Amino acid sequence: MPGLRPYVCPSILNADLANLATACKSLLAAGADWLHLDVMDGHFVPNLTFGHPMVESLRANLGKEPFLDVHLMSSLVPEWPLFVLIRSGMKR
Repeated sequence: MPGLRPYVCPSILNADLANLATACKSLLAAGADWLHLDVMDGHFVPNLTFGHPMVESLRANLGKEPFLDVHLMSSLVPEWPLFVLIRSGMKR
């Protein structure tokens, strides 16, 4: 279809967490359009991954430009108000 193009949106779940901002900058420099973050609470799914503090840290290190595509897997939505998640730098 004319005008449509694919977006490259790698997941950062397997990135080096000790150097996450650097890994994200490398992905963006290599041509990633967006970054995909799997936010898991350990209840809805058994894994525990990124939360809003991690997203805030990434946003501070990466700036406002990169689009952070967030896959929210949480049964704790009342404890994780959406305004907190959006304020942390997640896009909706």
